[in-house]
Amino acid sequence: MQHIKLCYRFIKVLMLIGVAIYPLRSLSQNELSGCYRVYANTIHINPDSTFRYIWRFDLIHEWATGRWSVENDTIYFKMIPVYDTLIYSDENGIKVTKVVLSDDEKQEIIAFPLSKYPFNPNESMDHQGGYYYPKKLLFRNNKLYEINTKGKLIKKKYRGFMTRKDSRHGMLKLRK
Repeated sequence: MQHIKLCYRFIKVLMLIGVAIYPLRSLSQNELSGCYRVYANTIHINPDSTFRYIWRFDLIHEWATGRWSVENDTIYFKMIPVYDTLIYSDENGIKVTKVVLSDDEKQEIIAFPLSKYPFNPNESMDHQGGYYYPKKLLFRNNKLYEINTKGKLIKKKYRGFMTRKDSRHGMLKLRK
């Protein structure tokens, strides 16, 4: 009989430990994966630890792709740049090669006549940008929140562009 009481106590202790540890569990990839959006920002978090970030405003479009990782409830993003190779050449065999950030998500080798050198690849309104994409976000209640450079959560409200309505920061998860 005493042996059974010890087993029950052991089971109770295990259940209490499980209940105490459950909130500290790390976030699963399936729990995080999905599309999140706020105003001009959209981020697609894939279960294979890759992401695609899009920032659109008026005619300007910036994007970034890369890998993400989780530590506790914070998601860290690392951009992996995509490069194009520009080759300028003429009929005499003179060549100039230049590596630039790609305007799309495909690595390409693009040939130009030497008369077009130097070509400004930033003439397009679509850019691969490392400026706007978030370096880390906090995941709470199916929302992603920005964290400033000091590691603090950004909580202030911002006023809508067209509606004059105050909104809180936080990227909402879109339903599939």
